[in-house]
Amino acid sequence: MNGGRIRPDVEFPFTSVVNGQLEDLFLDLVSLKKGDSFEFNAQNRDYAAVLIRGRMKCRTKDGTIYDLGCRPDPFSFLPSVLMFSGPREIIFHAGEDTFLALGSAVGERSCPIQLITPEMIRENTRGQDNWTRQVRLVCWSDNSRADRLMVGETVTPSGNWSTVPPHRHARYLEEKGEILEVPYREIYFYQFSKPAGFGMNRQFDDDGSDNAFSLISNDAVYIDGGYHPVVCAPGSDMYQLTLMSGTYRQSTASVHPDYEYLLNGEKSPFRRQEEA
Repeated sequence: MNGGRIRPDVEFPFTSVVNGQLEDLFLDLVSLKKGDSFEFNAQNRDYAAVLIRGRMKCRTKDGTIYDLGCRPDPFSFLPSVLMFSGPREIIFHAGEDTFLALGSAVGERSCPIQLITPEMIRENTRGQDNWTRQVRLVCWSDNSRADRLMVGETVTPSGNWSTVPPHRHARYLEEKGEILEVPYREIYFYQFSKPAGFGMNRQFDDDGSDNAFSLISNDAVYIDGGYHPVVCAPGSDMYQLTLMSGTYRQSTASVHPDYEYLLNGEKSPFRRQEEA
């Protein structure tokens, strides 16, 4: 299991956060003051520019403008996302103080520029009791095109758990014609609704490896294999941006057998999410 936490010093206008820790998945941050612009030279990868908060427009070299609109905060409002493939130049312009996450994954084929708007995003409630949370399928296999990259979001209420029951996506597993698990890497980027908000992430696997990381706003966690439940401390809600990269471009995972009883005989929420 390859996993860890990065606590970056966020700088204006650009911060590289996860770069090289995983085989094919990266995370950068773009932070702009009102009226600022930033020109980004995209490499030969697939990108998803996710508006975390603020107001943003993006302009390509040919002058085409894509409006990501306004997002006051990531807890109550759905995002807009610009997906594009490199190499190309993108100019980001902030209509107000703006924070943008820029996820990217290795891509072998170029895809057209796509603007994913809030009405294209599926949102549902998962879990029960103190492990309920809001899950958003943002850039999924049914509403976007990319080679490997997918994007999701989760909002976990104060004091609740998420990514429960613990699951992993480290291998290809098929049984009686049904795909039960596919491998993909993930990066999680966190925000909390209050400055003192915090959480914890556990990463463990069948080989006995077991690590835990504290979480505060702007922390990033990466993982390539293993189980990875997370909890939000009381007093603040937790936002999690999820970046995924895998050959199959779908999210299908296996629940740890010790925690299958939490499903109460129901279908695992981590299987066939495209049909959820």
